[in-house]
Amino acid sequence: MHVDSAIKDAIQQAVAHHEQPEAISEKLVKWLDEVVSGNESMDSEESVYKRLDNLVAAIEGDAEEEEE
Repeated sequence: MHVDSAIKDAIQQAVAHHEQPEAISEKLVKWLDEVVSGNESMDSEESVYKRLDNLVAAIEGDAEEEEE
């Protein structure tokens, strides 16, 4: 089982809208695919934090600019 194509499209559009690297949408969709297929659980805090850290690290932007 995989993530619905409409959800994938929405993720890709949101990432593009915010001018972020395509790698972010790819990582997020891959993660969701793993959860939906049962290969990964959202119950594993260690796994969730690792995935979130990878996503946050891939986000481009100026932190000071966003705070204003």
